[in-house]
Amino acid sequence: MIEESRSLVVGHSNGEQYKVIDSYSNSINLRDRTCSYQHWQIYGLPCQHACVAIMQTDTNVHHFVAEYHTVASYKAAYATPIFPIPNDDKPKDDSRPLRLRPPITKKRPGRPKRRRIELQAFNVRELRCSRCHEVGHNRATCNAVIAD
Repeated sequence: MIEESRSLVVGHSNGEQYKVIDSYSNSINLRDRTCSYQHWQIYGLPCQHACVAIMQTDTNVHHFVAEYHTVASYKAAYATPIFPIPNDDKPKDDSRPLRLRPPITKKRPGRPKRRRIELQAFNVRELRCSRCHEVGHNRATCNAVIAD
């Protein structure tokens, strides 16, 4: 985030509020830890707009990360052991359907048969004679008498 924020333009309102401009204008409040982009409020991590505003105050960006992203809160969450749930009191479930596998097939010897694609009605062009311009035959099989 910090590298992405280096190209942003920062406008200073007062000691706690900043206006950061990229393609849109975003307002940042460092005291309330809010940004109009709302990435900071949702994820607890400062967005690129907040990072550039924090760097203007010469403060470490890591001080503005939410408390639940710290190592201390991670250790506190997993301090108590999580015991596995015993399943001795549960009956054995035999009502599950059996998994049927497809039969094992072997490749047949010899050259495979040809699978032809059926002609579809919309791809068939009508045959027209270039001599008499009638449908159903071509010039080689034309029997029409041409008047001079």
